[in-house]
Amino acid sequence: MKCEKFEEIVILYLEKKLKKEEKKKIDDHLKNCDRCREYLIFVKELLIDKKFEKDKFYWEKLRKNIINRIENYIQVWNIRKLKFKKGLIVFLLIFSFVLNYLVKIEKVQHITKYYHFYRDYKIVKNLEELKKLVFCENENECED
Repeated sequence: MKCEKFEEIVILYLEKKLKKEEKKKIDDHLKNCDRCREYLIFVKELLIDKKFEKDKFYWEKLRKNIINRIENYIQVWNIRKLKFKKGLIVFLLIFSFVLNYLVKIEKVQHITKYYHFYRDYKIVKNLEELKKLVFCENENECED
């Protein structure tokens, strides 16, 4: 067997999907060829997880690790949602106070803008009352 041919079918050899004759040819070739033996070791290290070979509970640990990562992600997401809600509440409170303040300022501005009309009206109203009083004193016929 040639080394190029071995390199093409090394994966099948490792997965044990070859016929008996081909497997025997590869075994014979590996006994004589150092380069192909090193290549086989290299491919094994790439394809086979050493943790899986050594640890019987690899899949259980992997499953627990994945579940823990999902739970941590959910906790972090819940904390972020809570912080967002708190921030939104604080923003709305500040916004309502500012809006209330602006409304009050607008009312004050409105009052000061039209205060001279009110003041003039009050003066005129007082003058009318004064005229009535003066008229009543002169006529002696006042109606209350």
